[in-house]
Amino acid sequence: MADENLLQSMDLARGYLRTIIHKLSDEQLVIVPEGASNNVLWNLGHLALSHAGLAYGPCGLESPVPESYGELFKGGTSPATWDKTPSVSDVQEQFKGVHERMKEDYRNGVFDGFKPRELMAGITLENIEQALGFNLIHEGVHIGAMISIRNLMGAN
Repeated sequence: MADENLLQSMDLARGYLRTIIHKLSDEQLVIVPEGASNNVLWNLGHLALSHAGLAYGPCGLESPVPESYGELFKGGTSPATWDKTPSVSDVQEQFKGVHERMKEDYRNGVFDGFKPRELMAGITLENIEQALGFNLIHEGVHIGAMISIRNLMGAN
């Protein structure tokens, strides 16, 4: 049975993130300001990729995120290595779509086959609820990064 409080928390975090970035133009989404290593678009793509990976991967399910996102948005990458800037609208669609699909799949029991996944020494996600909870923490970290990027651009 789905934990509706967890799903409401996911929506709350996502709603807060939207308030942080909603006034940014497409041009601002791709600016890497001095003092930052990534841009807002990278953070959105990274969240879509990593959140899908933490939910679908441990269940042996194919990620709903395009395979090409690994090269663009995995940890340690940056826009400095991009040959071409990804489509802002495509990344935004993936970001929103993964969130909605994960909620639907969770409610439908798609993640019931979740196998424990070690993130790092001493930290193991034992079930999908822990993975979704960890995604909330991860999203919070990136909300902070996007606030910093926005402030460095003077777009606060």
